[in-house]
Amino acid sequence: MLNTFFKFSLLLLLVFSMSIFTSCGDDDEATPSETSKIIPGQGITEIKIGATGQEVFDAFGQTADSWFGVGGSFSHFLVYISEGMTFYLEQNDSETLDLTKAVTHLDIEAPYEGKTDNGIGIGSTMTEVKAAYGEPDEEKEVFGAIEATYNIGMVVEYDDQGNETVVKITIE
Repeated sequence: MLNTFFKFSLLLLLVFSMSIFTSCGDDDEATPSETSKIIPGQGITEIKIGATGQEVFDAFGQTADSWFGVGGSFSHFLVYISEGMTFYLEQNDSETLDLTKAVTHLDIEAPYEGKTDNGIGIGSTMTEVKAAYGEPDEEKEVFGAIEATYNIGMVVEYDDQGNETVVKITIE
């Protein structure tokens, strides 16, 4: 089971990495507001978990659809590289993007500048995160990085260079 999970995670990472380098969408319209906030368990100011792909397009402009499929099930995600945001949509049975599908979770990375109400964002330290949210409910090492899961709908990933600096926040 763990071996299958590891292989699936590795495949997901590989496909996601490839999609970043091959996506050619125009995300010039993507502009989170200066007051954009990260809201654990809910989303960001402009888009909440459960919003549709169309609502993401309406808020940030169109971008190329990235996807991967396993066993007839396809996962689509909308990547806004220049804004540091990736929105993952509900799985479906088609390679074709369905903008009626809901956002299931989103990743926030540099250069996104928004923060939580507790002041946590990309570049925050592990000490600052723990002061704001306490000890994580789960902590594990993934490919050298530390992932800290908080049962408020937020996963914080720290760099793999030993600096204990936030490099990604996943809202679910």
